Amino acid sequence: MSIDARRLDVFFNPLSRLSTTQLLQRLTRLHTYDADLHAIVQEADLKQLRQLLERPIDLNGVDEGGQTPLHLALRSGSPAIVRVLLEAGALPDPPPPPSLTDSVFVLFRLVKLFTYSWAFYIILRLGLGGLSAVNEYAVRVFLSNLAVMFLLSCLLLAVWSHDDNQLNSTTLKALLSTDATRYLNVKHHLEKSGELPYRRAWSWPLGAACGNRRIHAIKAFLDAGADPNLQTSSGLTALHITCDQYTSDNVESTVEMLLEHGADINAVTSDSWSAVGRLCNTGVSPEALQLLLRADAQVDYGAGKNTPLQIAARYDVSGGRLVEMLLQKGANPNAIGGKFGTALLAALHRSDNEEVVLKIVCDLISHGADTNAAPGGRDPPILKAAMRNWIAVAEKLLKEKAVIPPAQNVDIGDGNSTLRRNVPLLGYLSPYQPDMFRLLLSHGAPPNGDSILPGPDGGRGMTILGQACESSSEECFGTAQLLLESGADPNCIDGLGMTPVQYAASALSRNHMSLLLEYDAELSMQNGSLWHLLCKGAVKNLSYSTTAERFLQLCELVEGKLATDLVWIRDENGRNCLHYLAELGDETHLIHSMGTGLARGSSPAASLVSRFLGRYGMLASPEAILDEDLNGNTAFQIASRTGDVEMMETIMGHVFQINLERDVAVSAGSPRDLIVSVVETNSEFARKILSHVDQKGRTALHIAASEGRISACRFLLENPHVPGTLFLTNCNSGQSAAEYAESHGHQMVADYLLTFKGFDTTSADMKRRQAAFAGAHMKKVRMVLTKELVENVVNGRFEESGLD
Repeated sequence: MSIDARRLDVFFNPLSRLSTTQLLQRLTRLHTYDADLHAIVQEADLKQLRQLLERPIDLNGVDEGGQTPLHLALRSGSPAIVRVLLEAGALPDPPPPPSLTDSVFVLFRLVKLFTYSWAFYIILRLGLGGLSAVNEYAVRVFLSNLAVMFLLSCLLLAVWSHDDNQLNSTTLKALLSTDATRYLNVKHHLEKSGELPYRRAWSWPLGAACGNRRIHAIKAFLDAGADPNLQTSSGLTALHITCDQYTSDNVESTVEMLLEHGADINAVTSDSWSAVGRLCNTGVSPEALQLLLRADAQVDYGAGKNTPLQIAARYDVSGGRLVEMLLQKGANPNAIGGKFGTALLAALHRSDNEEVVLKIVCDLISHGADTNAAPGGRDPPILKAAMRNWIAVAEKLLKEKAVIPPAQNVDIGDGNSTLRRNVPLLGYLSPYQPDMFRLLLSHGAPPNGDSILPGPDGGRGMTILGQACESSSEECFGTAQLLLESGADPNCIDGLGMTPVQYAASALSRNHMSLLLEYDAELSMQNGSLWHLLCKGAVKNLSYSTTAERFLQLCELVEGKLATDLVWIRDENGRNCLHYLAELGDETHLIHSMGTGLARGSSPAASLVSRFLGRYGMLASPEAILDEDLNGNTAFQIASRTGDVEMMETIMGHVFQINLERDVAVSAGSPRDLIVSVVETNSEFARKILSHVDQKGRTALHIAASEGRISACRFLLENPHVPGTLFLTNCNSGQSAAEYAESHGHQMVADYLLTFKGFDTTSADMKRRQAAFAGAHMKKVRMVLTKELVENVVNGRFEESGLD
């Protein structure tokens, strides 16, 4: 039977199931079909159908319902009608509806025809005699492609689909009964330069069938004479393609058929991959590997620069069966090279659960794998297992004579700088691995040394113990305890100039601090004191419900071992402890409660600072409250930036308390004289603290205004100790507090500040002041969520609360 003339279209594209003629018909006519043919097929009249097919007829016409004759034949349930239509050339796949893509394909094919024709004309006129050897070869390839571009596309097209159903099999059977079999062992398109020798480089029918797992098509091709050892220019064969499937569907049966037809099991591609290597890379079909091994496939080469065993140890997804089979066949577990170095290191690169890795490791060791081999400067197996926190695997390696490697001088810099440190085995681990630390320390791992892990703010150069003290978690505490029991130095200064005690203080970890003190850790240090670190830790841990008690407990722990007057010394940032604690402040808001309405919220941070000052601040001089940091800010100005009014009141009130006690201690006059003295002293201090300017010439009011802190601005301007007009001066930039607020986008705060005009303030200004304050505050009202509030909202009584 000859191939249907309708399929011999000079514009045929192997990636399309339609010819150019069919596309043009669909673009110019919406529905073209033979009504008699459709009616006969529906009636399943075989005799009339045979008579009708004696004349030219469109077998693939689509009616108004989108049905072809083959559709209708299938609906009629007549196998004989279906068989006759297929033999006559009916397409199994219905043509898709017309689309813009059709027009693009037609245009492309016309251009293709014009190009081929013009090139063919030039070649005929010029001949091949004047061409160089390279060009002559290219032209001959072009002419051969042009000559066979019709039939060669049909075979590939027949197996392009993944569906191996009866209809596709029938179509392929009909095709193989024609002279298309001449092209079974022909590569149907040129391979692109640099094309990978696997994964869809399927340029011949058997290769395409194997790639699409078409088991019936593969059998049909092999029975029709397809060569299983046909190779591409890169050495790829059908067996390579079959073994390169990431699903086990039909792999075993396909391998079996190919081997029965003489496939070369040890054929190697240009990049040194065999069928065994490709199968180990996918790792999905132990049954197929068993067939290859029974046929004496080589197991010590054929996986690129790796061995098949190394590849299987890394990528086996059959629970380690591939590795086990290769070892039983005699694969060398100590072969070195490739991406991973050894099969054991390849297994330790896996991302599986530890149980699978342990099985593969045990299999490799039982066949003689070296537990210490680390070729090419790679990490040794025990380090790989430790970093993955595989306890059972590490224990197995140590049991099989794996040794603890010595410290290595490595660069632990962040990439922008170089920092070489001596890092032992434990320096590669996270302190959240106490069980692994316990195992390795029991086998002699040194507890002292540097860690490669980043420290606070990404800094590098921490010690192993310092890393374990940086967090208050139970895991890190357990690791720190193990390290100290094994001889870790509690006073070692790391590359960041910090000791373990300092990290424990910053983490607010009472357990760590108590443990370090038991091992004689020193509390004295340069650049400030441990008090400062405790205060920094309080700022870093902003959960007030737990921070306050942890912080004060640690203060009690160290106050007997560390002078309390160190609270007021200034560190490298020019700050005393109050500077840091002032950063805990949170902006004061109005809180709406169903019972009490609007009220000012309380400040947990102010409560903590009050308790701290009550315990350690009574011996300080009022001038210490005015200490400036490197930016010229006092603790009071920092509190104004946070907008925490209660914090500002606490700081000012503490100074008033100090002045009162001092004046009472030295007073010899009447109570009236004492009161006058205290008021004058406090007023003078209030003027100092409220008028103090930083390096930018900003007072606390400027700072609060720039942040939009309306409550803080009100406290500063309406302070009973000092007239508010004193602080409406300009800063270094020439801006007033109101201008500062406006330039930072806080218009209502600016409107509020503009109403303070000293003696020129009018009643209209007072009304504007109240409106601006209310407007700025209402944007930040917080609501207390209570059962009563929820019930009111659910029952539609929300408006009774007085809020919009």
